[in-house]
Amino acid sequence: ISMLVLKNYPIAGVFFVLGFFDFLWRYFDASSVLAKYGTISDAAELFNEEYDGVTHAHRYRFSQIVGGIIRNKGRLVWTWIFVFVFLIVWFMLSASQSSSATITAEQRGPRPPILLLNDFYYPGVNTLAYPTCKLTKGFEFPVVDGQSAKNVSSDLGDYAFLSAMAYERESINQYTLQEWFGGGVIDEVDYVKKWREESGTQSSPVYFKLFSAPEVNSAVVSVRGSETMFDWLANLHLWFASGVAQCVKWLTPFGWIWTPIIPDLLEVVNSVVESQKLKEQGYYVITSQFVNAVRAGYGGANYTNVFITGASLGGGVAMISGAQTGTPTVSISGPGPLLPRKIFHPPLTVESIDSNVYNFIPERDYIARLGGRPMFYQNAMCIASNNNLFGCHSMWRSFCEINYRCGSNGRPVACRCVERFGYPKPIQNGTRTFEEACAAANETWYDMFPDVPN
Repeated sequence: ISMLVLKNYPIAGVFFVLGFFDFLWRYFDASSVLAKYGTISDAAELFNEEYDGVTHAHRYRFSQIVGGIIRNKGRLVWTWIFVFVFLIVWFMLSASQSSSATITAEQRGPRPPILLLNDFYYPGVNTLAYPTCKLTKGFEFPVVDGQSAKNVSSDLGDYAFLSAMAYERESINQYTLQEWFGGGVIDEVDYVKKWREESGTQSSPVYFKLFSAPEVNSAVVSVRGSETMFDWLANLHLWFASGVAQCVKWLTPFGWIWTPIIPDLLEVVNSVVESQKLKEQGYYVITSQFVNAVRAGYGGANYTNVFITGASLGGGVAMISGAQTGTPTVSISGPGPLLPRKIFHPPLTVESIDSNVYNFIPERDYIARLGGRPMFYQNAMCIASNNNLFGCHSMWRSFCEINYRCGSNGRPVACRCVERFGYPKPIQNGTRTFEEACAAANETWYDMFPDVPN
């Protein structure tokens, strides 16, 4: 009924059909299931007046059997599973409706301080430095502030940093961008705000930033990951079906044979249950429109190089938009677009994904394995404890992993990599100890941002 009220007729039709068949099975067709307990002729004899063996015990036994069919253990288990899923979805819908979809980074609650040190460095590791620390073939991060690409940063580290900055407010980004890049990169808050107002998308819960490097006519669109209940609903909408299909494939012997047809199955299911409103309001629809506008010179900007990045949900949405718009995309722990590629509007091709998308996937990061991996990806290590189920699905942990293994290469190091995630202390390049430097950075942070609770 609620689906009809919301005019989501495809979903309402699915529930009606399922409910109709369940009604038939429960009230009219118990005899067919009774066969597994005995023959139907045995049941008929119980009510035959000429049958001398009819007793109250027999009839009680018949009642018990039929009751056992209607209330069997398997059916009870599945009923509770569906009730649990329903309650979770109901809670998410209720929470999302009670919160504002237009909350910006400036209106969010406090986040941990970003303490960056310039007088310490990571040299990188000799045993295992990821081949994709330095990206090539169109994915190179733009060189800013007149610095040589040979001695400054790793492309992967810069993208990981900007994917994290999508969560922060403008005043904080002014400080962190200056510390990280040494100038030359700007958080284009007004540019994004103006486009969203003119395009009528300001009410959409999707949140993203544009970081520009005017010196080299380059820009990076950074899509924020899951932070609000709307974001979690977007996760379910885009990747829940893929996750179910992958679980069935993994649990079924020779399940890999289903891989080629999973995209087609998801397309069929999605065409039945997805409403037109969902098609129009999908996160990736808006981010793709924005990327196309930036590439077309919206607002008089003439960016010759445009890139997309994001972490978690933001990384998944970034990969979809990157494949749709033909824009180089670097995702950190994003669920993949390969399996659900046919449910998007317009649909993606394997070629568009493989030529425009890169995904950084830590080990034991189960979220990043949803949807299938693109051709261009990097399996990464994770030093989180094995009993930390989602410890490897962490934007900042991935940032620290890249910073440590690839080397800081002229960029700062973050105190949280050591204090929170357990990475080795960086090498001292001055007179302060690491503890003294982090304490001083913490004091500076709260002097600059006194409104952020300590």
